[in-house]
Amino acid sequence: MPSGINKIDFSSSDDIRKPDKTVVETVTVGATKVARLTVQPGWVWKECIAPVVGTDS
Repeated sequence: MPSGINKIDFSSSDDIRKPDKTVVETVTVGATKVARLTVQPGWVWKECIAPVVGTDS
């Protein structure tokens, strides 16, 4: 396991996706992808994400 601490700056994200009431930002640190998920009031998986990923719930 690598030692040390890495600082992640999401202002220069590799990828930003904006499904309904959601912002998903990803950055890559070495061989690891890290995501930050920000949701708005009223966010519900079944309504906001399920249609995007193709699941019922």
